[in-house]
Amino acid sequence: VAKHYQSAVAYGQLGNYFLKKEDFTKALENYQKAIAISPSYGKPYSNIGMIMVKTGDYAQAVDYFTRTIQLEPKESGITFTNRGYACMRLGREADALADYDHAIDVDQRYLPAYLNRATLYKNQKDFTRAMADLDQVLSIDPGNKTAQNNKQILRKMIDDDNSR
Repeated sequence: VAKHYQSAVAYGQLGNYFLKKEDFTKALENYQKAIAISPSYGKPYSNIGMIMVKTGDYAQAVDYFTRTIQLEPKESGITFTNRGYACMRLGREADALADYDHAIDVDQRYLPAYLNRATLYKNQKDFTRAMADLDQVLSIDPGNKTAQNNKQILRKMIDDDNSR
């Protein structure tokens, strides 16, 4: 279908199929075909950004997520959170924080933005803010195991820090 109709959306879906199977080469080929057909279609750029994250090329991931945001300025908090994660991995904490803040402004219920921002705060030893983000996750999703586990880790870090 993608080949016959030269459909960017169909190539994007085919890319998604290969991405789920972690066949990054074939996923990338299909996303690039989607972009060639429709260069202003933002989703394939975001998906290539995810491939770059999964393969550890965080600088390229930032570029692809940025391109998505340029093409689709009303993009959900997901792309900002993903770009924030890539920035955090590159040590660009201020950029990561700005992206997480933006993602939360766009969607106050988007848990990954809070969880990632809590990790950033934890790494900066800003335990109060990290705990506040984890509490926010638990106020939205009381059974969230990631937030529960991270709170335990954070409490231990606070206790260790106070005992010094």
